[in-house]
Order: sequence, then C-alpha cells, then structure tokens
Amino acid sequence: MKKDCSLSKIFWLSGLFLDAFIDCILGISVFMAALGIYMGLNERISGEPAFFMGYKPVYITSGSMEDTIRKGQIVIVEEMDGLDARIGDILLFKRDDSYVVHRYVAKDEESLQNGEQANMITKGDNNTSEDLERLDPKDVRAKVVLIP
Repeated sequence: MKKDCSLSKIFWLSGLFLDAFIDCILGISVFMAALGIYMGLNERISGEPAFFMGYKPVYITSGSMEDTIRKGQIVIVEEMDGLDARIGDILLFKRDDSYVVHRYVAKDEESLQNGEQANMITKGDNNTSEDLERLDPKDVRAKVVLIP
C-alpha cells in the first residue's frame, strides 16, 4: 500500500498557510495605515483628539514628565470625562491651543470654598512647581493608561 502524502503536497499546504498569513498581515497593515490617516485628518479638521475604540497613541514633546515619561516617547491614553479623574492620574488636557500631559496632584481648595466645581491642580513630574493655571475638568480629554 502506497501512502498518498508526498513531500510536494506538504510544501503545497505550507505554501497555502504562508500565503494566508502574509495576506492577513498585509490586510492589517493597510487597515492600520488607513485608520492613522483618517484619525490624523479628523484631528486636523476638528482640532480635537481622535480616538479609536476609546484609545489613542500620544507622542510626548516635552520633558516635563520625566522620569515617568521621556520626551519622544509614545504613550497610550484612554478617553475620559474630567469629572472621573482621580488625584494621581496622568491626564491629557487642552490648554490654550495645545494639549498637555501632566499629573493631577490636588483639588483647588479655593474653588471648593467658593462653592464652585472643583478645579484641578496639575504638575509635570519633572517640574519644580505646580502649573499656574487651574484645570477645568471639562478640558480633560483622556488619561494615560500605558507607558511602554
């Protein structure tokens, strides 16, 4: 009795699997490139960060958060409402016409005493003093959830 499984059939089957694997990787790459272009254009047009399934990579352009986050590093942020922020969270927030990543260090007691909604005090880990401008919770866009 002769076996029907020859070496050429094994190579043929492994070639099919390899082709399928390469097609899958290529499809994922094309999807990710298109998603990146879409998110970039959306941010340019709206002026707001574009999130995919609630997350977004953010490139850090200053050293104000070193040693926790280095300048030039990419972190992952998760979209959130500023009212849900907790002291100690590293937040992405809008200040003037740009976005800042700093740590939420305290509630502004003065705003609490005036019966207002508590503003937030933020600070870069590498800075010697707190940010002068208090943060309104509505200006918070996201919090850092991954620092690779």
